[in-house]
Amino acid sequence: MALQEESRRGGLAGQAPTAVSGGASAPPFSLYSQRGRTSSARPDKTQTLRAMTPQGLKPVGVLEARGGHLVLVKRVDAGRHLLHFPEESWAVDANGLRRAQELGVERVEVSDARTGNTWHTPLDYLLARGRHFDRGWGEQVALPLTHWSFMPGRRSHAQLPF
Repeated sequence: MALQEESRRGGLAGQAPTAVSGGASAPPFSLYSQRGRTSSARPDKTQTLRAMTPQGLKPVGVLEARGGHLVLVKRVDAGRHLLHFPEESWAVDANGLRRAQELGVERVEVSDARTGNTWHTPLDYLLARGRHFDRGWGEQVALPLTHWSFMPGRRSHAQLPF
């Protein structure tokens, strides 16, 4: 259904619309602004990066311009999305990472929506040192937590009783 809606909007990443049924296949990734317009240029503020998975077109993260640098921010629920096997790791869609690299992204951040905790690493390091795997959600790149830099969030500290 998401592909049908994107086809009606005028295509993916500035390309011609792609039919859902028939012989044509959708491109492996797409870039959308928050206003719903397609764009392949560097974002002014934020844009959502999407990638094609076996389940259809899914968001990879948000591209943010910060101080002249482009950052891919993935917001997650750590309780649901943290990989535990073979070791605790964050994983990001491989097609989305390749597209982010083409767009000039320098850093990847994973932010826990519940606690505000944030992990970050250079994109080149993630691609070079990450483990590629596919558990049915499309190709992913996982990097163990020990290889990420950590910044505690405001909500991560337990409140003390009065």
